[in-house]
Amino acid sequence: MSLRVEDVAAFREDLIRSGSPCSPVQGDPATCLFVTAAGPDGNTVLVVDR
Repeated sequence: MSLRVEDVAAFREDLIRSGSPCSPVQGDPATCLFVTAAGPDGNTVLVVDR
């Protein structure tokens, strides 16, 4: 599953504050920034900025 957000870094900070495990922000700002997180069902969720 993937999810698009405007600000990946801000979304990651929200995940961290809520106690959800997630990866560091990765990618290239000119192409796409992304972070991965665990969904409530245990599946990996890809969060991208475009």
